[in-house]
Amino acid sequence: MLRLQNVTKEFGGLRAVDHVSFTIPKGSITGLIGPNGSGKTTLFNLISGIYKLTSGEISLDGQVISNKPAFRIAAMGLARTFQVVKPFNNISVYENVLVGAYIHHHNKSLAEAKVSEVIKLLDLGKYSGYQMKSLPLAMKKKVEIARALATDPKILLLDEVMGGLNPQETDFLLKEIRKINATGITIIVIEHKMKCIMSLAERILVLDSGVLIADGLPREVCGNVGVIKAYLGDDFCVED
Repeated sequence: MLRLQNVTKEFGGLRAVDHVSFTIPKGSITGLIGPNGSGKTTLFNLISGIYKLTSGEISLDGQVISNKPAFRIAAMGLARTFQVVKPFNNISVYENVLVGAYIHHHNKSLAEAKVSEVIKLLDLGKYSGYQMKSLPLAMKKKVEIARALATDPKILLLDEVMGGLNPQETDFLLKEIRKINATGITIIVIEHKMKCIMSLAERILVLDSGVLIADGLPREVCGNVGVIKAYLGDDFCVED
């Protein structure tokens, strides 16, 4: 579904992403972890077209997307969320999701049909008429995911969607992510809540200083000496 080959991004003399290569299978959930400043969000920005690559190549479902504008990459089937939620605060939940639907459905009735589908999937019906500014953080994050889903993505990038949420809200969002994946959408998740990402993801990628230092099953990664030293710490383990 997604392939990166020697992807590199330099900002002046700083190499934020350093020859990163990996492939993401269709229908999978992959976790992307690493210390603050390791290049995780920069990598998402390269994949989604916000930043241009210094070198390397990215392809989506067999088509090269490297350095294409973000709106074209979105139209090709890649959607994302951001660390800091970016809703349209003065319009309703329904209208926020409708914005995403218009990328493919220029006819209003078709766009509204897509919105209804997404709102039903994520159980947002009773909130449809609420203004975004009136909602708590957990609900804003859910609506941002809904807006991304309204673009009909093949692959969804989630950037710390569980950040700032309490344990109950986190558990609820984990269920929603699994529900989305069950529809066939491929998901990559950046997350710092290790117990959550280790239980959610089938595979973990680890970045440190822009370099991919590990790629494997959760148990393999948390037993990797380099990952323990760079990020997890000696006391971390995955529960049985």
